[in-house]
Amino acid sequence: MVGLYLVLYIPQKQKVAGSYPPELGIVKRFWKYLLNREGIDEDILWASISSNSLMSVAALLKQCSFIIKGKISLKTMESRIKSRLFFAGEVLNVDGITGGFNFQNAWSGGYIAGTSIGKMAATSASSLEKQAM
Repeated sequence: MVGLYLVLYIPQKQKVAGSYPPELGIVKRFWKYLLNREGIDEDILWASISSNSLMSVAALLKQCSFIIKGKISLKTMESRIKSRLFFAGEVLNVDGITGGFNFQNAWSGGYIAGTSIGKMAATSASSLEKQAM
């Protein structure tokens, strides 16, 4: 079997939840989700974790897929396909790892979209005034 192996050094006297491998480039919240999904107690020490548990987490990481389509500019929340079309809130179908709708994303996206629309409207109004003169 051909595969890619990552050698990690993790102090054996630390809890698995508090010392996730930084080489993996994942955030702590996602690491805790992985541990909980595999039934691994967050308070267990690295020295006490079984090889089977490590293999199950590794297998889960290998199976993770993330779909990023990039059809929306995150700086303005405007569609990259249809100009002057903005998105925010639940229409984006953003879920947190806890399974629920991510309210912070809705509030931040709404603010960004609204600010972008306001700037666009102000620019358009200025252009119309200049043309009328």
